[in-house]
Order: sequence, then structure tokens, then C-alpha cells
Amino acid sequence: MQYFFEYLSFETWILLGSLILLARYYIQLKWSMLDSLHIPHDPPSIWNFGHLKQAVMNRISNYDSDQKEKHGPIWGYYVFFRPRIVCHDLEILQQIFIKEFSTFRNRLGGFAGLNGEEMANGLLEAADSQWKRMRKTMTPTFSTSRLRQMFNIIDWCTNNTLAVFKNTVDRKNGVFTAKDVFSRLSLDVICSSAFSTDVNSQDDSKDEPQISVNAKNLFKNSRFDPTFLISIMFPSLGSKLFKFSKRSPLFRYFNDVCKKIIQQRNAEDSLSNRIDLLQLMLNSKVPASELDKDSKKGMSEIEIIGNSIVMILAGYETTSTVMSFLAYNLAQYPKVQHKLQAEIDEMYETKDSLDFDTVNSLQYLDMCINESIRLYTPVPRTVRKSNKDITLSGLTIPKDMLIVIPIASLCHDPEYWNEPMEFQPERMRNVNEMHPMVFQPFGSGPRNCIGMRFALMEVKVAFCKLLHEFSFKPTLDTPVPPLQIIVNASTIRPKVNFNLQIVPRMNQVDR
Repeated sequence: MQYFFEYLSFETWILLGSLILLARYYIQLKWSMLDSLHIPHDPPSIWNFGHLKQAVMNRISNYDSDQKEKHGPIWGYYVFFRPRIVCHDLEILQQIFIKEFSTFRNRLGGFAGLNGEEMANGLLEAADSQWKRMRKTMTPTFSTSRLRQMFNIIDWCTNNTLAVFKNTVDRKNGVFTAKDVFSRLSLDVICSSAFSTDVNSQDDSKDEPQISVNAKNLFKNSRFDPTFLISIMFPSLGSKLFKFSKRSPLFRYFNDVCKKIIQQRNAEDSLSNRIDLLQLMLNSKVPASELDKDSKKGMSEIEIIGNSIVMILAGYETTSTVMSFLAYNLAQYPKVQHKLQAEIDEMYETKDSLDFDTVNSLQYLDMCINESIRLYTPVPRTVRKSNKDITLSGLTIPKDMLIVIPIASLCHDPEYWNEPMEFQPERMRNVNEMHPMVFQPFGSGPRNCIGMRFALMEVKVAFCKLLHEFSFKPTLDTPVPPLQIIVNASTIRPKVNFNLQIVPRMNQVDR
């Protein structure tokens, strides 16, 4: 040690000490932003990367709620050196999502390119005029008339799930892994309705299709990917780090799949009569050179590919998560399940088969779905970025500040919900009379989830058909509620995948 001190000159030690002091000054300067805005927060630290370890890396499901109880409805935290403001105030949220939407149009940004150029040109990551043009182009794709056309596709895919459950009863006494079954159903639905492609992922007598395997791998826990941490520290490097990311080969796979389907469509001799989502986008295709910030409609090929990938992944993960948790809740609350089955049975007494209008008229089904989504909110947070300095109800928000909306925390807040961790569908009877910011699992305002109605239609059709013939029950190893939840890739999943049992209703004494 003495040799080490003697090896460095006095001037070198002065230089090193100066650099350390400058670094400390720089860090403290960065960490003074929230103080200057009078935003309460816990003290940041180098070891926690600001607050990243608590807020993101540890995946503490009740972090937002704990911080609100400690600091009030407005508080902040740092991701490394970048501040974020978390807002629980309903009136300010309503201004952000609706009245001042033009100021808060964009989402996170910065390191969006970490998922590749195609995803950076999809609706989730696009900004400003590009997002507005794509949203306007794609909105008719999810109109009521289009949903009616896709209804039969969902019905057909669900029939395959019924066949899977019948085989499961025979071969496994009805025990199944909820996430696995509903993920495959969701993948079949989105591939069939979006691309007119039958991947038949539900046939477990064959090897699992590669598209299903890669979708599953993409949503595995990836928080230890070093490129993710580097891109947070240096947001401008996001797109450059894509090729080094562990997720890169998976995104490239989906990119290749979408390109191949598009090439097949382009090779068709005449205009396709398909009604799928891809064809509707292709009908709006415009050369990239003709698109600019003043373009009102149209999409380039890279935007079509990016949005195709978004549809596959959103349809696979988010919708399957909603169905998995709904099945779990119905299994744990048999009285609720029986009441829902009675509503579905009554519908079948007057209808030989399902149709769009009938499924959407089932009020108790809506209540059960909404309550399950409230209890286990698929996307626990969303973010909006301010494009100018603005003050809302006394809260000063500088340009480029990120505002975090704690969707799950709002859904679990005892200020708005009695016994918030209990599954009580009746509380959703008058959901339209609630403050719109309290329950917004699909986002709110013009930038809400464009596929919300499609996803809900899929859930409704699936559970109408499944609950008419089967009941869900917990197994001996099914965890008791409430489930422990982790967050990965911005969506939730149970800490441990759970099994359920499917039981034919004809075998039940109370049938």
C-alpha cells in the first residue's frame, strides 16, 4: 500500500481528488432537480442508482402505494440522474391525459430504440406527428364493423381451447398451467385475426411452434440485461445497443416473420379480399419518402412491420395475462363463478351460438373482467413526457420531465376502494360513474390502448364458451389470494406460475 502511494505523484493525487469532487458536485447538481421543484422524495444514493433499485429493479409491487402514503399524492424519484414525478392527483391526471394532451402526447422516449428500429416505429414508441398519423390510420382497423368481422375468428380459436381442455380432463385430470394455455390461445387469435395465419399453437400433441417459444422467451425476466442499464444511464445510446441486447435475436425473428408475410401479400396478383389487420395497414401503405410531419394518414413499410410486431406481442402477453388472472379469481371465488355461469347459461337458452352484440350485453361478465383487471392490472404504470414548461394546479412541470402514472396503485388505493385486495365484481356495476382516472387499466385519453376493445372481445368470447362447459377450480398447490406479483417488460405476472383445474360442469353436483 505504501508503494502504491509513493508510485503516484502529488499532482496525480490532486487530479484524482479534483475529479472525485467534480463528480460528486455533478451528481448532487443532478439530484437537486426535485428539490428545486419542491417534490418530496426519498434520498437518492449511488448504490441504488438513484432510486432505480427500489422503484424498478426490485419489482416491489406496492412501492408506489408506500411512497404515496409517505409523501402524499405527488412525489418523485431518480432513475440514475434523471428525475421522474409520480402523480396520484386525479384532477392533474385528467389534465395530463385530456385537457393538456398536446403537451403530454409522448411516452418515455430516450432509449426506445433498444428494441430495434421496427419497434421504434410502432405506436408504442412513436412520438408527435408520426404517432398521430399512425394512430389515425390504424383507428378504423378496430372499429365496431371490423370487430364484428373478426368475431368468428376468435370463436373458432376458442373452440380449439375447448378441445384442449377436454383432452386435459382425460389425460391430466383437468390440471393445467393457466399462463401456458391462455398464452397459446391469445397467440392463435392474434395470428389468425391480424395475419390470417393459423399457427395452431394450442395443439400440444406437436412441438410448440417457434413463434410461441420466442414470444415466451421475449417476456422472460430480462432485467439483468446490461444493455438495459447502460441505455438508462445514456439514453442516446439505446438504438446503438440493440444488436448487443439479449432481446435482439428475438425481435429480429418477429421482424423476419412479419416481413415474410408482407412479401407474400405483395406477391398476390390482385388486391386481397382479406379482412385481417395486416391487410388494412397494407392498404394504407405509402413510400417513406412521401411521408413527413404534415402527412395526415398512411404508413411506411417499416411502420407496418413495427406495428405488426406490437400486435403480436401485445396480443400474446397482455391479453393472456388478463385471462389467466380472471380464471384464477373465478376459481378462488366459486360463488362469483356460479353467478357468472348463470348469466351465460341464460344467454345460451335464448341463443344457439354467440354473436358480437350478445357477448357485449352480459353485464356481470363485464363486472368480473373489470374487477379482475383492477386487482391484477396488466400494465402497472405508464409514463408521459412534457414537451414544454407547464404548471398544473400548482404543480410545476419542466420541459422533458417524465410524469409517471401509477395505474396499479390507483386501482388498489383504499381511498377509492373498500378492501382493495378482495375480488368483488359488484363494485364495478357502475364503473362509468367513477372518476375516469381511478380505473384506467388501458390508459386514458387519445393515447389509450388502441386494441382495448379487441382484447376485451377475445376475453368475453373465450370465457362465455369455457364457462358454459367447464368450471375452474384451484388445485392443492394453487397459491391463495392475493397472488404475489412481479413486473417484467412493463407488464405483470405471478411470481410463480400457477396451475388450475378445469372440471366439466356435467360432472358437478350443483349443475
